[in-house]
Amino acid sequence: MIDNKRQNEKIELEVSVRVNDQTTHNAIDKFNAKNKNIKLMIDDIPLYINKEYSEKLTADLMAGGGPDLFCDNTDIFPSIYKTIQNKTFYDLNKLIKKDKEFRLDDYYEEVLNCGVIDGKRYILPTNFDVHIFYGFDNILKSNNINIDNKNFSWEMLSKISLQFINNNKGKYFFVPMDFQTIFESYGKSFVDYKSKKANFNSDEFINLLKNYRDIIPTICPPEYAMKYRGLYWGMVKDNALILLQTYSTNPEFFWTEYNFGKNVLNSDIKIYPYPSSQHNGNYSAYVKKFTAISNKCKHPEEAFEFIKYVLSKEIQKDTVISSAPVNKEAYREIIAYYSSEEKRGKDIKNPADDKTYKSKAIPEDLARILEDIPEKVNTCNFIDQSVLTIINDEMINFLNGSKSAEQTAKAINEKVLLFLNE
Repeated sequence: MIDNKRQNEKIELEVSVRVNDQTTHNAIDKFNAKNKNIKLMIDDIPLYINKEYSEKLTADLMAGGGPDLFCDNTDIFPSIYKTIQNKTFYDLNKLIKKDKEFRLDDYYEEVLNCGVIDGKRYILPTNFDVHIFYGFDNILKSNNINIDNKNFSWEMLSKISLQFINNNKGKYFFVPMDFQTIFESYGKSFVDYKSKKANFNSDEFINLLKNYRDIIPTICPPEYAMKYRGLYWGMVKDNALILLQTYSTNPEFFWTEYNFGKNVLNSDIKIYPYPSSQHNGNYSAYVKKFTAISNKCKHPEEAFEFIKYVLSKEIQKDTVISSAPVNKEAYREIIAYYSSEEKRGKDIKNPADDKTYKSKAIPEDLARILEDIPEKVNTCNFIDQSVLTIINDEMINFLNGSKSAEQTAKAINEKVLLFLNE
């Protein structure tokens, strides 16, 4: 809440936002139209960030420059955690405590709390992702595949998928996926930024590498899917592929896939969030987009007004967003919309057979599953781009057989330690 004495001041704030981020650009336009005394100036960030750009931005911020506000992706910095440790961002808890309008209970707590370090809230995520496998009941049953969601693990998936391809030559279990998606959804960073330690050479991470290597023969090569009309959807239709995947928890996506299942396969959809380190039926989420206020900002209270607006139901319900919103009410209303009569009877075309069907609304049981996903998230992390780059670079030698899992884990650990101590 802005102090009454300053409500007549005219203030300009610079906002860092990705050039292609339609949702945030729309929010800025609407915010400027609603607020006569606060004008947001856009600092457009390139779609693709290179190392030189992010390092220059980090240096500018440390020198007291840069934008007042961030509403951007975490890859804007080489390390989001190091940026926080350098005291780049303002502690938002100071503003939240004074603001009677903003309630943390309105948002998914586990996701929001990934921006809290040592009791200070430097970042507020705007959206989050959960990597999800999904398949169709008829396809699973016809292949005698039973997946236990409560005891879901990469070991279980490895066993089931290898057994399937051994018994079904020319068929595949998974669509293309890389190790990064497994790591992002695992819910364990293996990095302790405070003590500057890494734990990639642990048995747990080594086993994760081995699990991925084991399932590679079960992953469909992209060129193979080119043989089918509708690519992977066509493969599922022809019983040549078992599981599809998505990082999106957006109900619009699952409305589309539910209709594919019902109209083309005459089947219900089954959803399996990626296995996490928890092994207890809960899920791990990760965040790639955040809001924050620079410590150099002279008007943090006014800047926080925009953060509140970005996290409001009005903006969080924007249909352009592919990830799940952190605002609980917004997410539930999106689900309710795709479960409503308004989403029945629409023309919907499926690439698997190129036919147009009349749509069905999401049924109650699927709506409940979608509502349940964020409630079952019990770990959520930002993942540093620098750490991901190190892992992805080392995976090349692991996958071509030049290094064992143990050697790869050791190399990753050594490089991450160097990065932590730079």
